[in-house]
Amino acid sequence: MHTPARDLASNPLDAVPDALLAVDRSGHIVLANRHAGRLFGYEVAELVGRHLDLLLPMASRAAHGAHLARFFEAPAERAMGLGLTLYALARDGREIPVDVALGYLGEGVDQLAIASVRDLTARHRLENELARSRDILAMALESLDRAPAGMAWLDSSLRIVRVNAGWRDFARANGANEATELGVGLDYRAYCTRELGLALDDLLAGTRTEVAFTYSCHAPHELRWIAFEARRLQDGVLVIHVDRTHTHQLAARTALQDLLSRGLAARQPLGELFRGLLARLGNDLDWDAARAWSVEGGQVGAVLSRWHAEGLAEPDEAQARALVARVIADALTERPHHYYAISVEHHDAAAAVSMPTGLFVPLIDGGEVLFVLELRSRRTRPEDEAWVEFLEMLGRQICAQVRAEQLRTQIAQAERLAAIGSLAAGVAHEINNPLQYLGSSLEFLRETSTEVFQHLRHLSELVTWARAQPADPALAAVLDKIAESAEGTDIAYLETAVPAAFVRAQSAVDRVAVIVRALKRFAHRQVDRTFAASDISRAVEDAVTIAQSEWRIVADFGVAVAPLPLVECDLGEIGQVVLNLVINAAQAIAERVEGGSPRGRVDVRAWAEEQHVVISVSDDAGGIPDAIQHRIFEPFFTTKPVGVGSGQGLAMAWHMVVEDHRGELSFETEAGVGTTFLVRLPIHHRQSGPDEA
Repeated sequence: MHTPARDLASNPLDAVPDALLAVDRSGHIVLANRHAGRLFGYEVAELVGRHLDLLLPMASRAAHGAHLARFFEAPAERAMGLGLTLYALARDGREIPVDVALGYLGEGVDQLAIASVRDLTARHRLENELARSRDILAMALESLDRAPAGMAWLDSSLRIVRVNAGWRDFARANGANEATELGVGLDYRAYCTRELGLALDDLLAGTRTEVAFTYSCHAPHELRWIAFEARRLQDGVLVIHVDRTHTHQLAARTALQDLLSRGLAARQPLGELFRGLLARLGNDLDWDAARAWSVEGGQVGAVLSRWHAEGLAEPDEAQARALVARVIADALTERPHHYYAISVEHHDAAAAVSMPTGLFVPLIDGGEVLFVLELRSRRTRPEDEAWVEFLEMLGRQICAQVRAEQLRTQIAQAERLAAIGSLAAGVAHEINNPLQYLGSSLEFLRETSTEVFQHLRHLSELVTWARAQPADPALAAVLDKIAESAEGTDIAYLETAVPAAFVRAQSAVDRVAVIVRALKRFAHRQVDRTFAASDISRAVEDAVTIAQSEWRIVADFGVAVAPLPLVECDLGEIGQVVLNLVINAAQAIAERVEGGSPRGRVDVRAWAEEQHVVISVSDDAGGIPDAIQHRIFEPFFTTKPVGVGSGQGLAMAWHMVVEDHRGELSFETEAGVGTTFLVRLPIHHRQSGPDEA
C-alpha cells in the first residue's frame, strides 16, 4: 500500500528554510529535516521515532497532548505570523521562542501533522532592543539635566544635539572653551579618537550593540579615571562620561590584594610575585615604570623585578640606587615613605626618558627594611597617603611570607641535623669500641716488635760468635738453618720500617678517633662547657694567626674588628668556629688559584649589633653552587677531595653556634663573586631549659 508517510520519506525536505517535523497520531516523529536537527541540537536520526514531548517544555506537554488529539479529530491548517509565541525545548535545556505553522497529510490511520517551526530568538532580541532604546530615550530626555554624569545626545552624523549640566562641568574641568561647554552643533568626532569614532559608526550601523570602556583623564595635580558609555538611540547616540576615580582605584586595590594573596598561597618566587604587582600598578594606576629592590644588611641589593610601559625607556638605575639608599637610611628615623619630584615641571622630551617623579616605599619588618618599591611617572602626581598605606600593608604581607619561609628553612635544617645527629651518635658508638681495641692492639704490636727486633739482634750476635768457635757438627747445622731462614731478609731495614708502620697505623686510628669524638660531640652537648664573659676579638685574632699557613700563599687578608662588648660564651668553641670558616675560605680560594686565577682575598669583620655580636668571614672564591647550598651544614658533606676534608667542620660550627650558644650561623653567596658566612652571637647567653636539654 502506498502511504503518505512513504511519500514523505522518499522526498527529502532539507531545502525548506524552516525546521520541518512530521508527527503521527500517537505523537511520534516520523520525519525531520536537517534544519530541525540544527534548531533543537539533535542529529536527524535521533529525532525520528522519538515522541514529540522530547521537544516540549515540561509545563507544556500535557496541554499539547490534548491539542494534538483535537487536531487529528478536526485537522485545520495554521499559517505563520498569527502572533502566537510558543516555546520549544532544545537539547541543552534552552527554551526557544518559536512560531509554528501547521498542516496535515493523509487519511485515517496514516494521517500526519506537518509542523513548520521558525526560531523567533533573533526577532525577540531585536524587539527587546528597540523597546530598551525607546525606554532609554525617554529616560534621557526626562532626566538629562539632572544626571550627575556628563551626557551628550548625538544625531546620526555624530553632531551634538543636546548636552546636560554634567557635560558642561566635565568640559570645564578639562579646560574646554565656552563653545565646547555648550556643545550643541559641534561634531563629536573632533573630541574623540579615531577608534572611538569608528566604534560609534558601528553602533549607528547596528554592527555593535554597545561601546563602553574606562580611560584616564588626569588633571595637572589630580588623577582621574572616566567611564565612557555610548548607547544607540532611535535617531542617534547617547554618550555618557562618569567620573569613576574612586571605583577604579578600589577595583585596582582589590585586584592587587587578590594577586598578592594568590601568589603568596602558591609560594611564588619573589621576583615573579613582584613582577605581577608592578605590572598591575603600572597598567591600572598609570605609573610609567616600576622596580622592586632587595635590601641586604641595610644596604641596597639587587633589582628583584622591573616593569615599564611599552615604548618607554627605563629610568636611570644608578640615580635610582642612590635614592633607594637614601630611603633606607631615612626609613626608620624619618618619614616611612618618600615622594621625589626630580623635576617638577613636565617636559615631554625629558620625561620620556627620565620619568622625573617617583614614589619610593620601604617595606619594613621588625625594624628592618627588606625591600623598597620604586614607582616612576612622566607627570607630576599628587601625594596620596592612602595608597602609600595600602602598599605598606601589602609589603607587610610579603615580609611576613619571607620571614615564614626563613623560619621554615631553619626548622627544616634543624630537624635534618637532629636526625643526622641521632644517626651520628649511633655510628660513633658502634665504631668506638672496635676502634679502641684496634688502637690498643697496634700499641701492643709496636712495643712487641721492638722487643722482637732486640732478640733478633742478640741472635745475630750469637750466630756471629758461634761461627768463630771450634767446629761442632750439630751447632754448624743449626747455624746453617738460621742463615738459611735469614737469607734475603734485611733485618736492619725491618727494624726501622716496622715500628714506623705501626706508628702510621696508630696515627690513622687517632684520626678516626678524632672524627668519632666529633660525631659524639655533634650528637650530644657536653655538660662541662664553660661560659664566661669573653673578648671575641681574641678568638678572631687567634684564628687568623693559626690559619696563616692556609691563606698567606693564596690570598690577601683583611681584619676589621670594631670595639666589642664582652660576650658570654665558650671562647674556645667560638675560636674553633672562626678558624674553621677562615680555613674553608682560604681553601676555596686555593682551588681557584690552582686553576690559574690570581690571588684572592679573605676579609674577617666583627661588630656589635643591638643585643648581638656579629662575625663575618668573606671570600671571593666564586660562590657556593645553588645545587649544594642546602647541604653545606650537613655532617660528612664536603666538596673537598678524599682525605682533605671530613665534612665535619661546618656541621660542628653550626652546632656550636646554634645549639650551644643560641646564636645564628648563615651565609650569603653570589655566583661568580664569593661567599660571606655570618655568625650572630647573643651578648648574654641563655642557658637551655629542661625542655631544650
